Amino acid sequence: MSTIEQVSEYFQTLLGQRRECDLGEVTALTIRRYALAVGERNPLYFDREYAQKLGYADIIAPPNLLASIMEWGVGEAEEQLHRDGLSGEFLLPRHFSGIRVMGGGEEMTFYRPVVAGTHVTLLSEVTDTYTKPGSKGLIAFLVFTNTYRDQNGETLCVCKRTMIAR
Repeated sequence: MSTIEQVSEYFQTLLGQRRECDLGEVTALTIRRYALAVGERNPLYFDREYAQKLGYADIIAPPNLLASIMEWGVGEAEEQLHRDGLSGEFLLPRHFSGIRVMGGGEEMTFYRPVVAGTHVTLLSEVTDTYTKPGSKGLIAFLVFTNTYRDQNGETLCVCKRTMIAR
């Protein structure tokens, strides 16, 4: 059995796994930094008075801020990262050497704006896995559905993220 077939079998064992994380508060500083980093200059992301005039309690985040943050904590030391930059055992145990992991696309649905001061939780579930033949052999896919909720349990955003292993 090839290594990628073993990865595919491993992905099957992950189906249905769920994990809930308390991501903490989305601060005005985080929103402003993210907006600058992605080249956004909309005053809704910077100017509290402007946002309040439009009915928000504070500035709001660009829509994809929540789904774009891979790690909300301090992170790991560089020597703990895989060569692809992913944290420790994020997707594959270390014994799967030589496998490259990369993003394969995202589908996002936005329900509510994220206002500065919002406390966010993430429910992440492995919802699908499959394989496809590629030009250089079999490719394994793993799909996560990430649901971001505020402190009142209201859904802010759902991001269906596909990861590719080859």
